[in-house]
Amino acid sequence: DAELLRRYGLAGKFVVTYAGTIGMACGLDVTLRAAELLRARGVDDVVFLLVGSGAERENLEAEVRRRGLEGRVVLTGRVPRAEIPAFVASSDACLVHLRKTDLFASVMPSKIFEAAGMAKPIILGVGGFAREFVERAGAGLVMTPDDENELVAAVLRLKADDGLRRTLGESGERWVRANCDRGVLAARYLEILERVAAGR
Repeated sequence: DAELLRRYGLAGKFVVTYAGTIGMACGLDVTLRAAELLRARGVDDVVFLLVGSGAERENLEAEVRRRGLEGRVVLTGRVPRAEIPAFVASSDACLVHLRKTDLFASVMPSKIFEAAGMAKPIILGVGGFAREFVERAGAGLVMTPDDENELVAAVLRLKADDGLRRTLGESGERWVRANCDRGVLAARYLEILERVAAGR
């Protein structure tokens, strides 16, 4: 979406998008630390685009200003859900991240399905079940939650390799269409119910 890219100053940039609630559990301060590392390395064409709102949004905005990261970390504020596909489509990669804690080992963020369904490579900073899922689907690169060095490494690897981005995106899309489509899941559920009923 060329107009969207222009509106947020993203034209010609490598855009890494997080779309969703900007809360304490998300640990999005990792993007600020990663942006500082990229600035120190002289990498000026990577932008972390944080789409949404939540309890931490104002704090992050204040930190972006304090650290002079305007144009490197962009927060959009709340946008209508119907507009989210345009943001994902305009991204080079999608970030899915939660703070490093055992509490999130069984969490499966819906952002994974949205990014994979649009054939976008994922940078995943979530452990446990979500990590196993993304690795099995070949849908992206994984990082240790809260580790800005690993985030920067993943971003630079994807930025340098168009083929890798395409491969990961296409693999993720194939996986979710084959295994996570509602029709496919409903058919599997019906099969289970029929087997249970037949066993009575």
